[in-house]
Amino acid sequence: MLNVQEMQGRQERAPRGLLTADEVQQLLDIDRSTIYRMAGDGRLPAVKIGRQWRFPADRIAALRRFGDVYALCLDEMAELSRRVDRLRERYLAASES
Repeated sequence: MLNVQEMQGRQERAPRGLLTADEVQQLLDIDRSTIYRMAGDGRLPAVKIGRQWRFPADRIAALRRFGDVYALCLDEMAELSRRVDRLRERYLAASES
């Protein structure tokens, strides 16, 4: 069984290609519980090593780069949804008269 110092030494030698949840939290500005939930359901690229989640640094960097584009797409989708709702309301109102 490993003691605390040995475990810390192993963590320090871990490949820098993997990030901790704390590091991802700082990079993406997302609550840590959300990071774990997203990792668990596959929305965030991650691997589980023992009981700890690790996140590929290159994939997280790509999310940061394209995050603004994704947010714009979500805004556009929300606007399209509002337009569809307004058209549906007009159609229903016209069909009732």
